[in-house]
Amino acid sequence: MSMLISIDNGGTLTDACVIYGAKVFRAKTLTTPHDLTQCFVQVLKEASKRVYGEERLAALLEEVDYIRYSTTQGTNAVVQRKGPRLGLILRKGQDPKALTRNDDERDLFAATVGDRIAYVDPGASDEELETRLTAVINELMSAGANRVVVSLGGANLAADEMKVKHVALLRYPRHLLGAVPILYSHQLSDDRDDARRTWSSLLNAFLHPAMERFLYNAENVLRDARARNPMLIFCNDGTSSRVAKTVALKTWGSGPRGGMEGAKALAQHYGKNTLLTMDIGGTTTDIGVVDRGEVAPNRSAVRPVPRASAMAARRRRSPTPTCCWASSTANRISAAA
Repeated sequence: MSMLISIDNGGTLTDACVIYGAKVFRAKTLTTPHDLTQCFVQVLKEASKRVYGEERLAALLEEVDYIRYSTTQGTNAVVQRKGPRLGLILRKGQDPKALTRNDDERDLFAATVGDRIAYVDPGASDEELETRLTAVINELMSAGANRVVVSLGGANLAADEMKVKHVALLRYPRHLLGAVPILYSHQLSDDRDDARRTWSSLLNAFLHPAMERFLYNAENVLRDARARNPMLIFCNDGTSSRVAKTVALKTWGSGPRGGMEGAKALAQHYGKNTLLTMDIGGTTTDIGVVDRGEVAPNRSAVRPVPRASAMAARRRRSPTPTCCWASSTANRISAAA
């Protein structure tokens, strides 16, 4: 008998739904933000109790066909500004102000990048570029950057970034313990919109460390328990993929996106053309639309606020400084990311 386990990790609670043949079982546990592996294992233990009448985690993992995981941790990390400090390298002459078009984006940029911005000229000679790039990276790291994003823009975007990458690898080879984690924007997305591609790269770099650490830890737990198949990550575009094939950015909003698939199924079941959904969580409230049987591509995220009227503002967020994130920023993510 086939078994599918879907796990949704929220900021407060972690839920599991087990489809076992024609039966459906549900389990719930508190989320452990300090170590998401703990609540991941605990909710599987709770699920095994529902399925077998007693805790039999090993039996559950031996029998399950697929475990599919979704999370709001990416969204929460951005909203709460919990992530690495980023450095940004632009092409000489680029204006960083062009990356932000409203106060919310300026606030997010200030919180994640701030003044850790530097410039290089990929058209310079190899010697000049090497000298400049070394100084720039050292400058950004001294300013507190934990990770660096290179987004040069221009007609020769890929070639110029590859030239910078070649020099960076010579100066900071990856096998060294002090190697600088650098993301080159063209390798994440081929979007020609500089702002959208840069935002995609910044958010991916911001989310990558925490998501990588947890997801590989969770996969190791499953491997040690002799689970038959690798864990699948439900992505914010409605697809699922293995951990090794998942881009960190795809985990941003994957939990609410999973809920939208449920809303889509409900709309089809009841023959409704348009359906408005609101997912109220402990950290954010997500608003989505099913339009003509499909999930609308743009999704708003609103922090819970005291006044119900404020919640109706479809594309606004509370201006609370520590949790100010605009859905407009989400809409700047490259579709190809």
